[in-house]
Amino acid sequence: MEIGDFKRLTQTIKNKIFLMVGRAILAAVNNTDSTQMVQLELLDGEVVTDIERMQEYGFETFPEPGAEAVPLFVNGNRDQGVVLVIHDRRYRPTTLKEGEVMIYTKWKDIGAGHDVQLLEGRKIVINADEITINADTQLTINCPSVDFNP
Repeated sequence: MEIGDFKRLTQTIKNKIFLMVGRAILAAVNNTDSTQMVQLELLDGEVVTDIERMQEYGFETFPEPGAEAVPLFVNGNRDQGVVLVIHDRRYRPTTLKEGEVMIYTKWKDIGAGHDVQLLEGRKIVINADEITINADTQLTINCPSVDFNP
């Protein structure tokens, strides 16, 4: 077997491997079903629709078109894709220190922001215009000192 024959035999496998994971731009989101379905723009204007978007249990987001996505296509088949992650650099905060966590939205330019921060020193900071707590049976606050700054 010559090298040209070997390349011809392995070309299909090579193509499938190259098509398995990629980068894409989010074009649309269908948030009405039990799993979000997205439309993505891939290579050279290629558009794929009805791709499942996997999310972590207990955490739900609804990203905007223009965000970036990392899709995975089973066996390189564009009809069997899932989106592993969506990132939107337009709204990503850059103020955290190593090890800190923030839940945030796109409305960072309103007041002090719209976020929940888990910060160094066991501190939690909530920035919002309005906070509602719904407790069906009891609300307990254990704190030796409380400051109110209206």
